[in-house]
Amino acid sequence: MENYNYSDAVRSDILDWLEDNHSLYMDADDARDSCELTVTGNDNGSYTCSSYQAAEYVRPFIWGSEWDAFTDYVTDELGMDMGKAMQDAETLDVYVRFYYFGQVWQELVDDIEDWGDLDVAELRKAA
Repeated sequence: MENYNYSDAVRSDILDWLEDNHSLYMDADDARDSCELTVTGNDNGSYTCSSYQAAEYVRPFIWGSEWDAFTDYVTDELGMDMGKAMQDAETLDVYVRFYYFGQVWQELVDDIEDWGDLDVAELRKAA
């Protein structure tokens, strides 16, 4: 199995969510929380709804180059113990998605000047 690319997956999910939902919100700040819950799986505690699938996704991440930055993010920025984030594969998967969500959201929407005229197709091309 090829390593799962969290950044690409989160980017794709954000773009899909924006396509379906951006018109329901006044601006990016209003939309962010709802999008984040859906894209990370934090709305129900699991993105995959499968311990096996989540383990397949997180296993290479744990051994990858982002692990140290991720653990710093969890402990320093979120103020959490890594044990809580690693209580099971599905929980860890949600936290990894949450870690990438902020970065990708910022890349995608920071330069949007007019939320009402958001063209998701153009945003996809730029991404």
